[in-house]
Amino acid sequence: MTFVTFDWEAFKAYAENCHVGTFQVKQVMEGTEIRVRAGRLGYVGVFNLDDPYQRQAYERIRRFCTLQQYVPVEKSVDDDLFHA
Repeated sequence: MTFVTFDWEAFKAYAENCHVGTFQVKQVMEGTEIRVRAGRLGYVGVFNLDDPYQRQAYERIRRFCTLQQYVPVEKSVDDDLFHA
């Protein structure tokens, strides 16, 4: 189970102590969604990249993921179906 937060600063404080993490970026109706997971905590944010403030916040999160060497995730598949 993953516990989800929408508070980036709280997630970042927790994630800085995790050695492994993943992130996923996808387009949704509301804009660009980024999901970041470290340990049992996940962060979800949706950003309008045409807004300079939101773009800056999004880029800050992407930079954190890169610096932490988090693995990009393309999609998820149930364990039972992965090698089907």
